[in-house]
Amino acid sequence: MRPLESKGLSDSVSIFGWNRVLSLSTTIIPQIQHVVTKRESDLEKLVAMSTLGAATIAALHWMPWGKLLGNELRPPKTYIVGVAVIGATFSAWAAWAQPQWGWAIGGFWIITAAIGTGDVIAYFLDRLGGDAMKGRTHGRPPTRGDARD
Repeated sequence: MRPLESKGLSDSVSIFGWNRVLSLSTTIIPQIQHVVTKRESDLEKLVAMSTLGAATIAALHWMPWGKLLGNELRPPKTYIVGVAVIGATFSAWAAWAQPQWGWAIGGFWIITAAIGTGDVIAYFLDRLGGDAMKGRTHGRPPTRGDARD
């Protein structure tokens, strides 16, 4: 019997140094899978928090500030409320997902864009609904000239 025929698969693998490659691949692949899975869950958390932030800014947009405070919010108070929503949403996401530095910067901009989009959509819906929309949400009774129901 020749020497190479007597060796099994593991012996021939070790001859070429593939045993090191195989052992590294069995330890590295699960780590890569963990990172990919973690990133996917971070992305899901980012989408969830961005959606929550956009819904919050829309709810605050239509909040009946006139009934609560006696007058409507005007700038710069409205800007402070918007920035507070962005900061609170980002902080909650960062505490929940615990992202790495680069992922956190991207997450901040995604959250900011989502909340800004929510505010733009709220203003667009106001324009579609006319003054009647503002009247229903801010406690003012509809007046002559408001959009018809």
